[in-house]
Amino acid sequence: MKPKVSRQIRIASVLRILVIVLVISATIYAQDDRSQYDQGTPPQHAAGVSALGSYISSDLGTVNLSNGSLSFKLPLGSVGGRGFWLPLSLNYSNKVWSASMSSDIDFDAGGSGKRYPVAYAVYDDPDAGLDIYQRVAPGWTIGAVPMLRVRGVGMYSVHNPSNGCTDFINVLVKLTLVLPDKGEIELRDDLTNGEPSSGLPDAYGCRTMSAYRGRRWRATDGSGTVFISDADNAVVNGDLNGTLVTGDGTRYRFANTIPPFDFAMSSYLRGMARANSVTDRNGNILNISYPTGAEVQYTDQLGRTTKVDFGAQDPDTGQTLAVLVTCRHQSYLAGNEQRLRSARLWLCLFRTPHDALSHVLRKRR
Repeated sequence: MKPKVSRQIRIASVLRILVIVLVISATIYAQDDRSQYDQGTPPQHAAGVSALGSYISSDLGTVNLSNGSLSFKLPLGSVGGRGFWLPLSLNYSNKVWSASMSSDIDFDAGGSGKRYPVAYAVYDDPDAGLDIYQRVAPGWTIGAVPMLRVRGVGMYSVHNPSNGCTDFINVLVKLTLVLPDKGEIELRDDLTNGEPSSGLPDAYGCRTMSAYRGRRWRATDGSGTVFISDADNAVVNGDLNGTLVTGDGTRYRFANTIPPFDFAMSSYLRGMARANSVTDRNGNILNISYPTGAEVQYTDQLGRTTKVDFGAQDPDTGQTLAVLVTCRHQSYLAGNEQRLRSARLWLCLFRTPHDALSHVLRKRR
């Protein structure tokens, strides 16, 4: 009987070792398939490639089996260098329709009518919060860095006859990191873990303000991404100036697109912030500037500049292009600017949501 028991113990030990090896291999594979931002976003919320729930149809595009979303990206080049660079890509997602809620009055109900809640679909909702420096056309975006978006939600409204205000029983403030391919990562404050708070009086005495939420907001996907605002409790007031640190140590410096109001109301927040610099863990810096309302410039630590122009003219043909990407190199010896190459993207824009957006990419060295 003893030899039989010994064999059973050895077999059980071998099976345990095999299980451990398989678990470690699966974990390593899953980690390799994640980006610097997203290490755990559920497939139904991801715009791009997900570790689970997506069918990779090619190297450029994916179909998300959780929500049926089609998305793909076309690499246009990279910005930066010297061991630190970011991909610049043209991205598409067919998630251009969104649901919204409102109310309408039924005048057939008699008297002055009766108000009912209604749901409706919106095409290319402007409230989706895409930056003008990322949006090319409905469903199409271009960029190399993410943006921050804040939204305030008032819950359970009550009319206050004493001051005429619309008070809210609860107030929720949502902070979201929007990736270049329209993927989103939710950030929650450490103090309340993103829970709704009781509505507090604002400067006008209306209960539209959120409770104190501090300076630190963390990602909910397990990636280790953290946003730290410059001022205390700034996000609930619409102030998004601060620094976002990803899990690999990359630091994004964000600035408000418009100055926050002195008398902000948390329930009605509709703000965003764009990145003006990126610093890797080795100290290499990529500066980002916005000279005009239709131009973005990326400048690396060696002075090399990549410029993205919206609605620019083709230097050769004079034709208006949706996007013109130009890469330049600054010659410090000669003191002049030498154009090494340009990449032009010609997009044929259609005016109906059912038409396709065709593209022709031409590169000249």
